[in-house]
Amino acid sequence: MLDKLPKKISKRLLFDEFQNESLIIATLRILLEKTTNSYIVTYKRNTFYKNIKPEHHLCANISGAKLNKLQLMSLKLCERIIKTQNVSFSAYKKPIELVSPPRFPDVK
Repeated sequence: MLDKLPKKISKRLLFDEFQNESLIIATLRILLEKTTNSYIVTYKRNTFYKNIKPEHHLCANISGAKLNKLQLMSLKLCERIIKTQNVSFSAYKKPIELVSPPRFPDVK
């Protein structure tokens, strides 16, 4: 999904919050993408850098997906399955919808 972002956005993103994917994580992500009809991004659980500018966060640049109750339950179940791998999944709209300007005020 990151390869579908405009270069001006992808160049400024901080990738430290993203989780490297093992085979099981990638499999669950793909399953979630199919069942939610959204892009699923794999993050390190409980990792959000508040001290960087909003435009460096993916969530400040593209719109999140609106999941129904069953889809959200599926996402949470997948996170529990791989709880020991310190993973959090986030769903983003498909196709990608850019947010402008970034939604978060600058953190000083």
